[in-house]
Amino acid sequence: KIVRPSGRTDMPWTGDMERPKGRILIYWGCGERAGPGQPAVIDMASLAAGKAQSLMRTADVRYTNPPSADRAGTYGEWPNEKNGTRVPTAGSLVGAHVVKGNYTPEIRFNLAQGQDFLAPVQIVSQAEAASGAIPLVWKPVAGAQGWFASTMGSNGSGDLVVWTSSASQIFDMMSDYLPPAEVARLIQQKLLLPGTADRCTVPAEAVKAAPQAMLSLTAFGGEANFTHPARPPKAPASWRPEWTVKLRTKSTHRSMLGMEMPDMAGGGEEAAQEQPKQKKRKVRLPIPGLGGLIGN
Repeated sequence: KIVRPSGRTDMPWTGDMERPKGRILIYWGCGERAGPGQPAVIDMASLAAGKAQSLMRTADVRYTNPPSADRAGTYGEWPNEKNGTRVPTAGSLVGAHVVKGNYTPEIRFNLAQGQDFLAPVQIVSQAEAASGAIPLVWKPVAGAQGWFASTMGSNGSGDLVVWTSSASQIFDMMSDYLPPAEVARLIQQKLLLPGTADRCTVPAEAVKAAPQAMLSLTAFGGEANFTHPARPPKAPASWRPEWTVKLRTKSTHRSMLGMEMPDMAGGGEEAAQEQPKQKKRKVRLPIPGLGGLIGN
């Protein structure tokens, strides 16, 4: 389902306020050439006047709300800025876990091999083809249930150029955690690529429109849920567990589009230094009765 923003879209550009300038060019779909109707062009002056509503299409993505400092009276996160700890690149979640705190009950649960961090996303090839398109090829990631690729860049004319792997025109950069049911729904709508996908070609027109663009490629993983105590049969509506834990995983790669990265296995220390930095892995500690989130 594609939804369009509702309500007032015109802006009160009055007095000495300067109207926005430039355009947004939107491309979508995997293939050597951009499909019919591309790019969708949004003129920022028209957007300010409320005339671009039909072009600012966003995907109907059903995100969830994990614990956060904004919504919780007590909240913990690890690693955090205070201790400066980072999860090692070869770190693993497999095994027994214990969460203790002065505002949580003692939480114990075990994670199996299939519930570990997703492996880092590795681009195998993104060399420009003779047509000007850039075929993206990546290594499969065990446990990946869906994929989303996007690029964002600009050109000498001041245009913002956006491309997504979605089969439909959308103005989204989907890279947040998603539940498996939502991933499956978005795959059915062809807004996400299936978990078995290992390639997608950025059309030549999108590459030409923004010769220097940032590439984002995200693999969405599965979900695991833990509750203590287990919900009893015929539990009353007022029943609440002592704690719940929700685990979701994803893995995201970001680099410049078309920039070939040396293979980690064959490039040694020099190649390792050139690899894009992996996003910090976070563990969000649960609030009693509200659950928590652990992710990559």
